[in-house]
Amino acid sequence: MLWTKIFVLMTFYVGASHQVLEWLDEHVHKVKDWKVKDCESNRVPFSKRQRNICKRNLGYMQFLAKAIPSIKHECRVAFTHEQWNCDVILNSPNFDRSIDAATKESAAVQALAAAKILHTTINDCGLKGMCKKCADREEVIPADRPRSAGEEKLEVIIHQSGACEEMFPQPMNFIKRFLKVGRKKMAEYKNSWPEKYAQENINFHNKQAGLEVAYETRSPRCYCPGIFPVCYTKICYTAMDHFYKVGRKIREMYYKARKVRITDDGNFVPVDEPNRPIQKKELIYAEEFNVCDTKEGLKDRPCSIDEDMFKITRYPYCKDMCCGKNQYKSRPSKLIWECNCKFKWCCEVKCQTCSEDQIRYTCTQ
Repeated sequence: MLWTKIFVLMTFYVGASHQVLEWLDEHVHKVKDWKVKDCESNRVPFSKRQRNICKRNLGYMQFLAKAIPSIKHECRVAFTHEQWNCDVILNSPNFDRSIDAATKESAAVQALAAAKILHTTINDCGLKGMCKKCADREEVIPADRPRSAGEEKLEVIIHQSGACEEMFPQPMNFIKRFLKVGRKKMAEYKNSWPEKYAQENINFHNKQAGLEVAYETRSPRCYCPGIFPVCYTKICYTAMDHFYKVGRKIREMYYKARKVRITDDGNFVPVDEPNRPIQKKELIYAEEFNVCDTKEGLKDRPCSIDEDMFKITRYPYCKDMCCGKNQYKSRPSKLIWECNCKFKWCCEVKCQTCSEDQIRYTCTQ
């Protein structure tokens, strides 16, 4: 009986460890013009549900595939100076526990991945004209309406079809469906593996949190076409901010992530303030991950020996980055830059070369 249970759990692990981020694969990124045969190919690590969604949404698949390198890049940028720096994402789909388990680190990656797909879809779909557009709308400005400086002669505002508000729901629904485990599989988890059921719900909550953050970065952009100083017609459209802002916001959410406890029936409740509901834009996690347990990826990582160095480099303190005292080494280095630059008529800038001897500190393991 015991061996039967172990076999069942192992079977579930193999199937369920169709990891939620397994699609972050180079083979997916390399497909440029998606066709049904690409969705069915064994080279793309999709679940049966994802293959069906792929076949019904070939147009959106190009944006998901295009976003993959950016997801990896933006995650490493957002956590570049942290002890856990998201380098493990480069090993996709062979992640470690920091992403495979319901950790705080996994929560950040889930949110960032969903947000980046939406960001890529809206920018390419709307602004570059790669999708069906919304209808342009002209707004005639009444003569008696107050006008701002430089727009005294403004007569018409054209609300361009680009990334209009009506474009957002459809790609958001596609992303949610593609990244969510299907009802049938979830029912299996709930009956036989409550912990996995809870983990998938936690993952999906974090993806939705990422979508909310990305969606909120949209804002109206306007410009006056032509080279004339007088603006008679203004063109406006909705665009999304630079993704760096989204990554920074998700990193802040990572710091404030709430830990939850998984119950016997596969649900979860917050560990702190259990009566305070979990908010839409809060990241949640159930398991702790400590880089110092394995110390993988720490060797030769730069760190700060004191507060003065930290203010300049923003590298974490060596005792924190390297998992304790005396786990780092120093070596001399030289900083070289151009200095004392002068403009020489016409048209040249001449600079001197300055240098400064420095001591660089790095982890030893």
